Amino acid sequence: MGFLKFLWYTEYDLSNYETEVHLIRLATDYITLGQWLKLKSFTGSGGEAKAFLQENEISVNNEKENRRGRKLYPGDIVNINGTEFRIET
Repeated sequence: MGFLKFLWYTEYDLSNYETEVHLIRLATDYITLGQWLKLKSFTGSGGEAKAFLQENEISVNNEKENRRGRKLYPGDIVNINGTEFRIET
């Protein structure tokens, strides 16, 4: 796998002032959930990612997820303990 480039920023959804949406921009076709957790500094390694997935409420596109190898594509929404992150290109 080649070098991955990512850009992160926060955008506010004006339709609901209490909802904060975090946008994650990909420069590749996909990123695995484990890589993404490390990128966002939720974890520092693959082993930590596995434990993090077991200890937290995580869903991808409203489906509970616990696989660190789950591929995230543009348009996917990751929810971690009630905070949403949207994957975009």
